[in-house]
Amino acid sequence: MPATVTFDVYLAIIRRSGDTLLDDALAAGWSAKVPTCRTWTAAHLVARQAVVHRWATAVVTKADDQRIRWS
Repeated sequence: MPATVTFDVYLAIIRRSGDTLLDDALAAGWSAKVPTCRTWTAAHLVARQAVVHRWATAVVTKADDQRIRWS
């Protein structure tokens, strides 16, 4: 039987994950290197996640007909 997650629970998980990423980036410092992406810093990682979340928001809210900038 597949597990079901309500929208509110899913949204809470996303928010908690984002908060954790930000807390960790602040604790490490914006210039801290990301071990799995040797050329990235914490600032790069947080910025990329923000772009991904903006894209996902656009898709979910049906704004996906608008061009999403990846820079």
